[in-house]
Amino acid sequence: MCMFKRFLAFTLLIALSLGLASPTFAQVPSPTPTPKIENVNSFELFWPMAPGKTMADSLYFLKSLKEKIRGLLIFGTPQKVNYSVYLSTKRILEAEKLYNDKNKDLGNKTMDEAIKDLNKAVSQNSKGTDETSDRLARLDKFLTWFTTKNSADKSKIQDALSLVKKLLG
Repeated sequence: MCMFKRFLAFTLLIALSLGLASPTFAQVPSPTPTPKIENVNSFELFWPMAPGKTMADSLYFLKSLKEKIRGLLIFGTPQKVNYSVYLSTKRILEAEKLYNDKNKDLGNKTMDEAIKDLNKAVSQNSKGTDETSDRLARLDKFLTWFTTKNSADKSKIQDALSLVKKLLG
């Protein structure tokens, strides 16, 4: 009986080791694939930020006024850089919405405002805060994808992207 138990245990051990083992085969390296830019969703990337009112809306001037007043109340260079990057992110999200709504002229105008805000951040000559770095990294990813996405003015998007890369340093 003891011999039978040993035989059964040995058979079970062999069966398990063969069943759990996965064979490996030599792989021939495949040619380097062209990098595919994944689809980027601005809502997920910048949540909880959303475009809100755009230049196409009649009450946009109130939003703009509120942002200017808020900007006057911010002191400290890193905080000013952070606010400029925040505003440029809002403008880029608004531009995306306008381009998606087939409003290319206002989309271009909004991208100009985003570029102004990014230039302001660059001229501050400061790194900003950790939040700034995180937002810039997400902007880099989004703008890289956005240049390939639609019929937007690619030169304006490239300008914004180069400023983001300059701020990322």
